[in-house]
Amino acid sequence: MSSSLEHLVPVLDGTNYHDWAVLMQELWDVVDRAHRMPTALTPGAKQSAITAYNAAYVAWNTADNKAIGAITLRVAASLRHYRSANQTACTFWGNLKTAFGAASMSAVYADFKLVINTKLSGGNPVPEMERLATLFDHLSTNNLIIAASLQGLILLAALPSKWDSVVQLSCSATTLRQI
Repeated sequence: MSSSLEHLVPVLDGTNYHDWAVLMQELWDVVDRAHRMPTALTPGAKQSAITAYNAAYVAWNTADNKAIGAITLRVAASLRHYRSANQTACTFWGNLKTAFGAASMSAVYADFKLVINTKLSGGNPVPEMERLATLFDHLSTNNLIIAASLQGLILLAALPSKWDSVVQLSCSATTLRQI
């Protein structure tokens, strides 16, 4: 798991929480409380219950420690203070989500500015269009929803001038509808 984390998941730096959280999905069963610490036994429990509890606790503790290690690997050193001693992975993740899960106005503005300043290079448009779609998703995640018709106009405006015929054809062949 750690080698795939290194290659696929960016280091959380405080500005990329949503992308980071999605890519850390291998840990969701641990951090969303689906994998819970076993309930403590009552005094005088039978040996069979104690044995079952110990096995369940060891399994939970192993999974939790692996999750803490994986999170720590993909969090910038300057943010590791969000984890304190004897804290579960769920609590560590919750601290990070509280600190970075809500986008600041400056982060939303930065994404919006990237959207309106996007210009396609004229080469293969797929990666550039995917980047634009990702920016629209970021804005939507942060409650700034841009209508599909406006997204289409932004994409047309981003086309290089050598593709003006595509813009003209597109504008003459379709009607702008409220979505």
